[in-house]
Amino acid sequence: NKEERGRPNIVFKVAGESPVATNITTSFNRMGIGTNNTVTYTVAQEVTLIIAAMKGMAYALKMGIPISQVYETNMGGR
Repeated sequence: NKEERGRPNIVFKVAGESPVATNITTSFNRMGIGTNNTVTYTVAQEVTLIIAAMKGMAYALKMGIPISQVYETNMGGR
């Protein structure tokens, strides 16, 4: 499929409790690279990372970069 050519086929795991996780999440998603934000324990952490991912994906779409899947993994039940 020509549309998929050159599209990243990778998702990076980002430790959500880290203070730089927001910047990392935004940066990867700006490039069309998906993230799996894990090691989040609170709703506030998840919301912050979801917004960061959405900002990155919005930028990618504006630039014509295909976006990838984003995952959120809450560790609260573990």
